[in-house]
Amino acid sequence: MNLKVTVKGNAIDHSFAITESNKLVTQLSPLATLPTSLSLTMHGKGCAVFQCVVRYNAHEPDSSAAFKLTVKTQTAADRTCKTKWINVCASYLLPDVSSNMAVISVDLVSGYVPLKEDLKEAVEKSAGVVKRYEVDGNKVIFYVEEMSQGENVCVRMRVERLVEVEGAKPGSITLYDYYEPELSISKIYRLPPNNECQYTS
Repeated sequence: MNLKVTVKGNAIDHSFAITESNKLVTQLSPLATLPTSLSLTMHGKGCAVFQCVVRYNAHEPDSSAAFKLTVKTQTAADRTCKTKWINVCASYLLPDVSSNMAVISVDLVSGYVPLKEDLKEAVEKSAGVVKRYEVDGNKVIFYVEEMSQGENVCVRMRVERLVEVEGAKPGSITLYDYYEPELSISKIYRLPPNNECQYTS
C-alpha cells in the first residue's frame, strides 16, 4: 500500500499519503466553501475510499405574533412502525375579528408520503374551515378560509415511510397569511423513531 491522493477544488488543494502504517486511519480536510466542485487524482498502488460529508443545523425561523402553531407526532398502531401521525393546530392571535385566508404548509421528512384519505378527511370534517389541500412534491399544503381570534384549527394526517433515508433532517411546518405572507410562524418537527411501535393485539 503506497498511495498519494490529491483533492483539488475551490479553496482546496490537498494531498493525502496512504501507506501500510496509516491505511486504517481516517484522514480529513475541511472544505472552506460550498457549493464546490472537486477533482480527485490517485497515484501509486492500493485502494482507498473517498467521502464528502456535509453537516448542518436546522434553523428555527423567527415567528410572527399573528399566529400560534403547535405540532405533535406519534407512531401509528401497526406492526411495522412505518406510519406516523402528524397533528397540527393553529390559532389566530391578533385583536381583529378574524384572519385572511391562511396556509398551513407541511414539509415532510424525506422518505415519507402522506395518506390521501387523511387529507380528504381533514377537509371534509372541518365544516368548511379547511377549503382544500394540495400535495406538491414533498410538501402538503392546507388552505384555511379564515381563522377567528382564539379559535383552534387542527389538521391530522398520517405519513408512511416508503424509503428509509439515513440521517434524514427534521420536517418543518409553516403557517402564514395568504395575502400577507410576512405574518408567519414556523416549527421544526421530528418523527418518532422507527423502532417505536404502539401496536396492541
